[in-house]
Amino acid sequence: MTKSKDLLNLTGDQASDNQPGDSTLHTETEGRAKDLRAYIKLNKKIAAPSSFLTKEFLKGFPPGSAGLNKASYFYELYYIDKDNNLAKVKIDSNDIIDPAAASYVRDRSRLESDLRKIGLKLDSNIALQAFRDVANDYNERIFQENRTKADREFDL
Repeated sequence: MTKSKDLLNLTGDQASDNQPGDSTLHTETEGRAKDLRAYIKLNKKIAAPSSFLTKEFLKGFPPGSAGLNKASYFYELYYIDKDNNLAKVKIDSNDIIDPAAASYVRDRSRLESDLRKIGLKLDSNIALQAFRDVANDYNERIFQENRTKADREFDL
């Protein structure tokens, strides 16, 4: 499978492009994914929809652009998906069956290499900060909209 096809398939839905009997068919076992690609598809959350992102932002960060941050025992991955949404995935190597994933906690370069193999382009810390800022701005907007809506609906 080519890098561009891999990137296009990181949509969060099941691996619908695989045929029965295909050795790349990703199965889920007790909440665990077969490999990193399947894990991302199963755990992707939209941090900010494409409608919230500006054209200027997307020019600087086209689909496949990614930022990675290490937390204590997991990684936070932000990336622009094929639909120009800002996606976020908490990568916990304990939930990936592939034995190579066990080294992610100790070896960031291995995780980065595997992310590049599936078509993501890891950008600098500037990208990570930009992605976090946009996700925070979007969450604040949703919070304010919900608060305003609740204030309007509240009637004693």
